Amino acid sequence: MDLSEQPSQDTPRHPWERSRAEFFVGVCRELGLLDAGHILDAGAGDGWLADQLAPLTEAQITCWDIYYSDDQLETESVHGSQIERCRSTPAGPFDLVLLLDVLEHVEDDEAFLREITATLNPGAHLVFSVPGWPLLFGGHDRMLRHHRRYRPKEAAALLRASGFSILQEGGLFHSLLPVRVGQMAREKLSGHDEANDHELDWRHGSVVTGAVMNALRLDNAVSRWTAARGLPLPGLSWWAVCRYEGEP
Repeated sequence: MDLSEQPSQDTPRHPWERSRAEFFVGVCRELGLLDAGHILDAGAGDGWLADQLAPLTEAQITCWDIYYSDDQLETESVHGSQIERCRSTPAGPFDLVLLLDVLEHVEDDEAFLREITATLNPGAHLVFSVPGWPLLFGGHDRMLRHHRRYRPKEAAALLRASGFSILQEGGLFHSLLPVRVGQMAREKLSGHDEANDHELDWRHGSVVTGAVMNALRLDNAVSRWTAARGLPLPGLSWWAVCRYEGEP
């Protein structure tokens, strides 16, 4: 989670974040990526995703985020020395990089990807996601300080130009795509940004939370099934699993 959105200790995680973590942890396990020796979670935010990965791998995990405070850097993870935090570019080398909903926050995305590739071992893997479709750029993106949303073909071309081959790709959060389209239509008609749902109570076990989680898990299952068969469906986000082949 972006540090600007970090919840208090008593605030439940948003279903989107929980289902996204389930999806990418599942992808990493299914493809054997957690056998890596050193994992980089780039733009790691509060490190919650790394906490989900740590019990499943023996890898060293580096959480990199330029917005870490001194206190956050000095606070030891509940997983001890397996997880470390850093504010400046880590040296690596890394065998697996998680770059999930980060690139849209970076003004020069090509330069940032070059910075990432400089830390990789040959044949390292990248698990990647970005928000999709520039026409859906709206108030929520501005609130989160996004610079852009991506067309899948453009995001794929950017990765290939950075030396990656794409092993799997697909859309994610298919059911949220029409919701977002409706939100953008309302924004344009009203001339005002739509309110976000960060203040909703996403308690574990509530009927609404359970229904949303089940819908998003179904999305996840559809995305993994179609991507594995080379039939990616459009979604609110676009994701890819890549291998670094070296400088193009």
